[in-house]
Amino acid sequence: MKTQAKVEVPSAVKCRVCDATMRLFGIEAHPTIDRADLRTYVCPRCDALETETVPLGRLLKGNL
Repeated sequence: MKTQAKVEVPSAVKCRVCDATMRLFGIEAHPTIDRADLRTYVCPRCDALETETVPLGRLLKGNL
């Protein structure tokens, strides 16, 4: 029997500079907030960067 994991797909992040859809560049543990990740996005059009903090609890719902 296969077990399916639910994966949260991030909504499209728009560039604040040129309004293009940004690409997820990296995910890393937040350096000062426990149980949180930093997601970094890069704009393929103008190379702008955007970083958001994501609580890990939000990612784990439904996976237990």
